[in-house]
Amino acid sequence: MRIWCLIIPLALASFLAAPGIGRAGDRQDDIKAAFIFNFARFTTWPNDSFGEHPNEIRVCFHEGHHLTDSLTTIDGKQVGERVIRLVRQPAGASLQQGCNIAVLSHSQPATPARGVLTVSDSTGFIENGGSIGLLQVGRQVRFQINQQSIRQAELQMSSKLMRLATRVLK
Repeated sequence: MRIWCLIIPLALASFLAAPGIGRAGDRQDDIKAAFIFNFARFTTWPNDSFGEHPNEIRVCFHEGHHLTDSLTTIDGKQVGERVIRLVRQPAGASLQQGCNIAVLSHSQPATPARGVLTVSDSTGFIENGGSIGLLQVGRQVRFQINQQSIRQAELQMSSKLMRLATRVLK
């Protein structure tokens, strides 16, 4: 419980400072974008997974994804030595190549790939091989982690983040 007291204020403080937060929009989607930003902060990627963009954490999603507006608020934010860059792909394009975080829609399969953290708010995402599933619990957004998917992608996740998950699938 004490960790929530540390993480939530940090997430909200960094996120509420972003432009566009005051707009009328889905606050739950804004919170999901803040979670994705924090997943980037508490995940370690293999050094060679950044390819041609060594100073970026590339967050990829398909055009028209329902989180698009909210994700734009994290574009350009600093995560350690790297900066978050959004990469909008045409529908049907692969989100596995050149991406560090793939934000998948309900219809996309969650195929683990080396160096790619997959995130979705679709039901059953982690059971189908996804890394992190965002879910609605009442009026709150929570997350679940698929530890096997994280290992297959050769990622390391902070133990603090693992403890915050409502469920860790081993």
